[in-house]
Amino acid sequence: MYLSLSFIGSRKSDILELWSRVLCNAPTDIARSILEFAAQLDKTTACSIALVSKEANAWVTPILYQTVILTDAHIEMVEAKLPSFEHTKTLILSTSSVPEPSLLKVSYPALRQLHIHDGIAWEISQKYLISALPDQLHELVVNSPLQSAFAFMPIYSALTHLAFVHDIPRSFPEIPPQAFPHLTHFACPYFVTNGRSFLPVYETSAMLVVELAYTLDKVLQIPSLRVAVVLVKDFSEVTTSSETAMTDNERQARMYALLREVPQKDAEKVVLIARRGTTFYDDKSKPEEAWDTSATSSTSYWHKAEVVRESRRVTGQVV
Repeated sequence: MYLSLSFIGSRKSDILELWSRVLCNAPTDIARSILEFAAQLDKTTACSIALVSKEANAWVTPILYQTVILTDAHIEMVEAKLPSFEHTKTLILSTSSVPEPSLLKVSYPALRQLHIHDGIAWEISQKYLISALPDQLHELVVNSPLQSAFAFMPIYSALTHLAFVHDIPRSFPEIPPQAFPHLTHFACPYFVTNGRSFLPVYETSAMLVVELAYTLDKVLQIPSLRVAVVLVKDFSEVTTSSETAMTDNERQARMYALLREVPQKDAEKVVLIARRGTTFYDDKSKPEEAWDTSATSSTSYWHKAEVVRESRRVTGQVV
């Protein structure tokens, strides 16, 4: 089965041939299962299947539109209220400006996870993040290395997962349980190079330590919290090749050395994860994969943190 599906996306003729064989020799529900499985494996394959027939298109459209990267070129499609967007659960905003709040809520009624990219995080916080997001939205990932978003902190009480990829969030609410009553997962980075912030803002590593300690102290006050992830990386010291050669114990020791002035690192709910490689995501993984909350994900940061927490529970160890 896996061998026969591995080349499905290569040519449209392959799809048509396979489709004909399946429909002639198998019940429709089995044909649907096979093609949906193939579509899940590869988006190019899904696009090819969608062109086979109206029936096949209806089967794979929810898969094709499950994750959408919204750019300026696609705004008109959203404004046209394309029905396919009703299947979108993960939206990656990569636009130069923020879409109208009502447009986002109406066009993406099933939206569960929102990724904010580039320099629009601050504009979003001012425009509508507090009040006008889809009801099903529970996960927010802030990707904003441009420090116009320096003080950005989304106050959206429905959130269960909140991740900051490039910098430690500032202006954390004074009473976290009131601001985030349902928050179970939190993440932020500690990225340094040559003793200062990795970002183009002059902060020493000592200043970042203070910010991280303050943020973790606030987050740990939230009763519903299950895990707080800190992504740790010193970009000036370790190359990809030498980092790969490090043992888990060596990597763990290095992270704890970098954060030796952060007492909250020893808290039961705090998990340190070493950022590997020279980019923000490991092994060229996509943003939606890095923060995937589904039970089938084994590579996301959330999953890795849960594994560590379970290991601590079983062994009775905090760190």
